[in-house]
Amino acid sequence: MLQKAIFYLAAVSLSTLSPAIACAFDATLIIEAQEVSTSEPWFSSEDLRGRLVWLGDDTGERGQALVGDGSRLAYDKGKGPFLAYGEPAEFIRLERTPIDDAQIKKSVLAALQELATDAQKSIDIQTLARVDLNFDGKDEIIVQAHTTRDVDDPYAGTPEDVEALLVLSDDNGKFKVADSIAAFADQDQDGGARSIVELLAMGRRPNGHWDLLVRQTAQYVGKSPITINFEINGEQTKQPDPSETRVTKYSIAVYHYAEGKLLPSDQLAIAGTSFCVIKHCKD
Repeated sequence: MLQKAIFYLAAVSLSTLSPAIACAFDATLIIEAQEVSTSEPWFSSEDLRGRLVWLGDDTGERGQALVGDGSRLAYDKGKGPFLAYGEPAEFIRLERTPIDDAQIKKSVLAALQELATDAQKSIDIQTLARVDLNFDGKDEIIVQAHTTRDVDDPYAGTPEDVEALLVLSDDNGKFKVADSIAAFADQDQDGGARSIVELLAMGRRPNGHWDLLVRQTAQYVGKSPITINFEINGEQTKQPDPSETRVTKYSIAVYHYAEGKLLPSDQLAIAGTSFCVIKHCKD
């Protein structure tokens, strides 16, 4: 069944940490912009300070980092987003390999067409990983699929454009779509932009289930949903001209796979909206 989804760095030496602080702790975390955005279970900034976390992204394991003041990481190898754990963890390097298997292609196309995707639209399909997600001795295949994107504006969408992350399970030697996270371009929402669905990382703690860090991003030119309201020298500020404003909306969440379903975490999810005047945007 398919789901329609909607520095300051504190450098602390390990030698200065007490064994109680430096030891592993039971937590899964989302790291964004070199900062702990959320964790499960939840830890305050004070509780996290001085803790060691293990990081991973789409390239696999990215090493360790210490959490400093304000939940910021002492880490200089990237800003994330990262999937992270409070103990040594295993991460998978994602493949991004075009699919040649006709049976798998057929299963993916059939699943997307169940959600009324235009059968005439070209679909790009890539394998991201093959892994036994539910530890039954048989690999699942994780696939990213989307209608062909515009080269100059990959977020541009028309009705029936789809972006999806799918899990295919082995059914008597044939792979069939078990579940997915799918998003469609909507002309009445987000300026008609498509919401690009990406698998950012896969990881697991020892004896734990596989976690999937998933981001959805939409970007469009139009009215900012953020209201600016303040005065400068007695003059009220004006909202940016919608025709000159680029809006970006995103969400990041952790899922795991169980009993044929992609299940979102109740706590490991963040979302945000930003905008910029196009001539000043930093791409």
